[in-house]
Amino acid sequence: MTMQVLDVVIYEREQYDLVGWNAGRIFDPAKFGIQTAPLNTGCLRGCHCFFKIDQETFLLDSMKIRSEDGNYFKINDVHPTPRGQIAGKGEVTYHGLNLNIPYTGTIRLGKDLTGPPHFSTFLPPDEWMYSKVIDVELSNGSVQSIKDMSAEMAERREKEGPPLTWMEDQRRKLDALRTAGQKENP
Repeated sequence: MTMQVLDVVIYEREQYDLVGWNAGRIFDPAKFGIQTAPLNTGCLRGCHCFFKIDQETFLLDSMKIRSEDGNYFKINDVHPTPRGQIAGKGEVTYHGLNLNIPYTGTIRLGKDLTGPPHFSTFLPPDEWMYSKVIDVELSNGSVQSIKDMSAEMAERREKEGPPLTWMEDQRRKLDALRTAGQKENP
């Protein structure tokens, strides 16, 4: 299985990967009448979001999305721009949405992976693999607090070892599970 693309958050003009959250789905296209279909093998959820934090507000700035039925609707008065349309079933992009996301919970953002850029084709990077990590506490889309978690992640990196070693260990564990499953179900 291909590693799934991570959503992005722009904060203080820097791009971060959205590496975690603790309170349900952040954005649901079905609330706008769009039932998604996979964009590609790297985005099976069918929607790749680009969020931003602007003036202490959490917003959906743009997104790439594919609808299972080819139907797209205006979102926040923005029409989609077709991209790669094949018989009306290609992906579209929404630009400049500035849609308030009324999320309540904490999101974790990561920047600057410490390992090789593409060290795994199936496992996403873990939060401790980023050199800069911040937690953003949100209440109904408004920023309540921001905490730099980079020092804690550095301690975890020290404990876990280099990301490539960790990934190799995860691969061995998956291989062992596959082998055990094959022995049980010949």
